[in-house]
Amino acid sequence: MHHIISDGVSTSIILDELNEYYNGIELEELEIQFSDYAIYLSQQKENGYYEKQISFYKEMFNCEYDILNIPNNENEKKDEDIKRNNNKNIGICNKTINENQSFLIEKYIKHHGISKTAFFLTIYGYVLSKYSYQNVIYSSIISANRNNHYTENMVGMFVSTQPILLKYRNEEISFDEQIKDTMTILMDLYSNQDISFSELIRELKLKNVNNAFSYQPKSINTNREYDNLLYINEINDELLFFENQYECNNQISKFDISFDVIEEEESYLISVEYDNNKYNDDIINLFLNSYVEVINNIEKMNNSIYEIEYIPEDEKEKIIKTFNSNISEVNEDGYYYDEFSKKAKENPNKIAIIYNDIMLSYKQLDDMSNSLGHYLRNHGVNRNDIIPIICDRTYFYIIAMLAISKAGGAYLPIDKKLPIDRINYILNESNPKLILHCNSKEIINKLNENNNYNIYDLQNHNYSTNENALTNVNDIDDTCY
Repeated sequence: MHHIISDGVSTSIILDELNEYYNGIELEELEIQFSDYAIYLSQQKENGYYEKQISFYKEMFNCEYDILNIPNNENEKKDEDIKRNNNKNIGICNKTINENQSFLIEKYIKHHGISKTAFFLTIYGYVLSKYSYQNVIYSSIISANRNNHYTENMVGMFVSTQPILLKYRNEEISFDEQIKDTMTILMDLYSNQDISFSELIRELKLKNVNNAFSYQPKSINTNREYDNLLYINEINDELLFFENQYECNNQISKFDISFDVIEEEESYLISVEYDNNKYNDDIINLFLNSYVEVINNIEKMNNSIYEIEYIPEDEKEKIIKTFNSNISEVNEDGYYYDEFSKKAKENPNKIAIIYNDIMLSYKQLDDMSNSLGHYLRNHGVNRNDIIPIICDRTYFYIIAMLAISKAGGAYLPIDKKLPIDRINYILNESNPKLILHCNSKEIINKLNENNNYNIYDLQNHNYSTNENALTNVNDIDDTCY
């Protein structure tokens, strides 16, 4: 059946009723029909019920938040390839939480009196916060939205997707307390899930969410107070309850990441669907491994949330020993930028810098710094000239450092947060021929009120010109900041 008229629970209801029919069991009459339910919702809307729900979400989103931003490979894809396929190309990664881990989860949940949805959702948000460096995680949760006994056995499309903000700002709070906070949010969400996401976006101007979480238990939980945000498919492990955000048959999803926890008989299956135009399976598998690692630390969840490990031991070993196993012969009379250019030629396509959603390869970084280096030389920068950089720690900052060194000068980083008088003092002492800046127009305007500095905006440079290597003019005793 099409998801416009049914969801996963509806499928289970129909199969159960068919089974009862074939076994000669008389079917119970529904107290109300779906049409009655639709009339009820219409009346609720007219009575101002929706306005109360909108107020709840307005309060939730009365803070700064942003779209989830974890490292991706989107800019590695050719624009024309993505344009040819407007739909997301779906990848799937699965991982099983084994029987022993599942036993510890059951024990923990019973001891603390929390819902499984709150437990798994809190870990999901926590790991996302680590991978995105964001303290506020903007996500969405798939809700069964069967709020009362009238709809429990009714066939229809009840599923909704609700936006949610998960905050991980308090370093002192324990993981136990964080889960309870999530539990409170879910309880409030449960009471305000009749309004659709599209209506909320329209009314509150919410940003489009790019990830979704769902928990699917073995059976419909009868405790509506705790786990209303759940439901099932008892026939197999595929999720059947998708709303118009999903089209399973066509392998299309409007979310970049869809994270599903599926309860099985004695274990849990974690299934992640993702847009592999943006993410590769390496980052998704790392995310899954981190998720399981947090579960492995379940006995430490009374500790501060930031003491909970999310990097598996083998991955730690790789980072500490393999990644840092870089012993090599170094020319003591050489220069770091020459060594960098050498490595760039050996590894031209490897990623050198990741900044938000921008990634630069070693070749790109080397070529761009060459281009800027030629510009500096052409504008009088020579050996030992001190060139200030007033710039945020973006990729432009790294390009500027390399370019100044290649041109023969010494770079002088200046913190934008310094008082303007202090910055002026530094500039007067260094007497620069040129100042490089990026996203610092307000500071630059103040500096030029009483001075006439030669200032160059890193964002205005054409980095595709003159990418050839520069001739080295330095001496080993030259100035180096």
